[in-house]
Amino acid sequence: MTGRAARPSLSERVYARLLVVFPAPFRREYGADMLDLFRDRHRDATARGTLGLALLWLRALPNVLVHGGLERLAVLRSARGWEPRRALASARRSLLRSPVLSVTIIGTLALGIGSTVALFSVLRGVLLRPLPFSEPDRLVRIWEANPTLEDELRGVSPWNFADWDERLDGVAAMTAWYLTSGTHRTENAAEEVRGAQVTAAFFEVFEARPLLGRTFRRDEIVRYGPAIIGERLWERLYGRDPTILGRTVSISGADYEVVGVMPDAFRFPDPSVEVWLAWDLATVYADRPEARTWRFMRAAARLEPGVSIETAARSFRAAADALAMAHPSENRGWTTALAPLHEDLVAAVRGAIWVAFGAVSLLLVIACANVANLLLSRVPERSRELAIRTSLGASRRDLVSGLAAESTTLAVVGGTLGLVVGGWLLKAFRAYGAGQVPRIEEVGIDGMVVGFTVVVSLATSLVFGLAPAAYAIRGSAVDALRVGTRTLGSVGAQRARQAFVAAQVATAITLLTGAALFRSSLERITLVDAGFDPEGAVSFRVSVDTGPEGPPGTARYFRALIDDVAALPAVIAVGAAQTLPMDPVAGDFERPYRPVGSTVESADAPPAAMRIVTRGFIRAMGIRLLEGADFDGTETPDSPPTAIVNRTLARRIWPEGGAVGKALELDWPNGWRPFTVVGVVADVRHDDPRLPTREEVYVPHGWIPYQAMSVVVRTAGDPASLVPALRRTVASQERLHPAYNFVTLEGLRRAAIGEERFLSWLMQAFAALSLALVCGGVYGVIAYSVASRRREIGVRMALGAPPRVVARDVLLRALAMTGVGAAIGLVVVQTVAGPVDALLFEVSSTDPVATLTGLGAVAAVAALAAYLPARRAARVPPAAALAAD
Repeated sequence: MTGRAARPSLSERVYARLLVVFPAPFRREYGADMLDLFRDRHRDATARGTLGLALLWLRALPNVLVHGGLERLAVLRSARGWEPRRALASARRSLLRSPVLSVTIIGTLALGIGSTVALFSVLRGVLLRPLPFSEPDRLVRIWEANPTLEDELRGVSPWNFADWDERLDGVAAMTAWYLTSGTHRTENAAEEVRGAQVTAAFFEVFEARPLLGRTFRRDEIVRYGPAIIGERLWERLYGRDPTILGRTVSISGADYEVVGVMPDAFRFPDPSVEVWLAWDLATVYADRPEARTWRFMRAAARLEPGVSIETAARSFRAAADALAMAHPSENRGWTTALAPLHEDLVAAVRGAIWVAFGAVSLLLVIACANVANLLLSRVPERSRELAIRTSLGASRRDLVSGLAAESTTLAVVGGTLGLVVGGWLLKAFRAYGAGQVPRIEEVGIDGMVVGFTVVVSLATSLVFGLAPAAYAIRGSAVDALRVGTRTLGSVGAQRARQAFVAAQVATAITLLTGAALFRSSLERITLVDAGFDPEGAVSFRVSVDTGPEGPPGTARYFRALIDDVAALPAVIAVGAAQTLPMDPVAGDFERPYRPVGSTVESADAPPAAMRIVTRGFIRAMGIRLLEGADFDGTETPDSPPTAIVNRTLARRIWPEGGAVGKALELDWPNGWRPFTVVGVVADVRHDDPRLPTREEVYVPHGWIPYQAMSVVVRTAGDPASLVPALRRTVASQERLHPAYNFVTLEGLRRAAIGEERFLSWLMQAFAALSLALVCGGVYGVIAYSVASRRREIGVRMALGAPPRVVARDVLLRALAMTGVGAAIGLVVVQTVAGPVDALLFEVSSTDPVATLTGLGAVAAVAALAAYLPARRAARVPPAAALAAD
């Protein structure tokens, strides 16, 4: 019994259909070989996942369209009497005869293609382009995970990482890092510089080559150092002096030898990093065994060649299980999770970028439909012209090639301008909310984007040029020459124009509904109670060196600074914390906690986020104090430990209330330590306004003097106007401790919802453009219909039809055409509901208000577009209409 052959995949069937672009003789000779080659490449791409398939099609589609077009061009060249130069010259003359129409078409195409090019650049640069490292497919991100916790993925602890680094098979190299900052000092300047503490194999993992010098050696690292600086810092502070190698630089009071300079193209783990400090975990945490529960580091690994991520994941899980047995109180229940590094970096924005690209593709569909309608309006005139050419001996092939040359010319000019528009839009994306998108600095107009523009331009020329060309060459020359003013086009052409308008309406409703949904989502997330008052407050960072006085000197410095800032005019309150809500600059950490008397161990205890704060911080932030009191500023490292907790933590331990005066235990160095609660504050959405609040514990800065703090100043006036005075105040304290990263709390909050703002702005812009195009499309079709029915309308009015009835009929035609498109649009909205829902906040894609908003807007615009032709129809004098015939 013979087995049935496997059915070709969808991709293979689509590719086979695309081969129709090639001439029939070419397909017969080479089609089977091309399909076999595609099948092999498709098999390899499928093994690499979604990214591999996307890259396959990005190569295959332009290849088919370009080479297929060239083959057909070769066939046409071999045809007697056809010359490309003559066809293009004729096309140019034809377009110049209708300059207004040509400019309108080119402008519409430039807008549609430019928007698509800009979004494709973002899509490719962020999602599709591999990371700028050698063999990026071998790079993976490492997480620790505990399935019993709600936020399952966590960072990596120093001791667990050190143990993995010694025992894992299948891993070529692995590294961990922690973002930080420090005051970089030269003889003439002091500047706060963003840095990263990295383990020895950091540059080995990413196979990064220095611009100058070398990378780290394991045998030279003792606790911290040496250092590698970035090209920007080298140029800014040292004038690209090659003698920087071997010199000692001062960062936050500590000296580091510079052993290398990294090129500006290397921007990992964050584009803001300008210095990398070597970090030896074994010596830094030698006397801190409790650091095994400090899951704060980020980690990555380069796998051995041929080792799959599934194989590596099994190796990591086995190592985690061994550590759970060796250190049950810290690691019980904890395992590991691996993800491709590229996937991990872009996971948060993947859905938003695909939705935006889908939206701009719909806008391009509307633009093509609008251009097709504009070209169809010229069908009667062109039919007479083509009929004359036919009677003079032109073949059908000559006519088709001439019309194709016209549509191609329009597309090429529109595509060229579209590249310019796309470049402008990319700048706008960066300026308005897309700055938080990872890898956005790598996005630009390159060869692949230019190739994409060519493909899109050629594809659009086929879409908007096919129907007009088909109707223009239909019929006999005698019939075309007999056309008078009373018949401006065939019924088929009119129906085609109505179909194009229906397609425009359908896509416009999709975009308008999406715009309404994302606008509603943005409004709801803006109204979320962040737990603090962002109005009227500004913050800045100050990093203090470890001086001879140690922690007491750090505490005194910040007490004096807060007193001086509080004395400035218009200052209402001032305080400081080691990290601010929604601030990506400052670091964060957490500790396990439990009620006093509990015997739960660290591995099983829930974590609480730690906030080190000074007196006045609660008031300066506008955080509501629900019970008890703020810290009084007299705390020292020798004082009994005290804490302020948020409402979520208080309710978890003391659901009956009365937390003030009671104690909880934190897993602190040297074991569990009790902290007396002196106050309870409202919950603050510290990480992300979309996420639920976490348990938080505020501890006084005087008890644990942190060296890098964010100072918050609440003022009665404009907070931005206070910045010069704040700079002078900080400089008067200590010139070597500069203030940096000035930002208003409102700015922090706006940046935290940058994705929502970006999508809302983008969808509203596309929706507005789609409405304008729909308005033009409806107006053109209705005006064309009124003109073609001028005699009929005149006869009806001569027989007594009231003007309002004539106008009503015209409006009903417009609304019927709009209704068909609206029905299709509603189906499309439901089809894309799933991916969109994941990006909305407290809004469903089936929200009736958003759907009605889209329908209402399109109906209103369609009625407005049809009003002028309807009014004109109602005012047609019967005698004039009949006389015109």
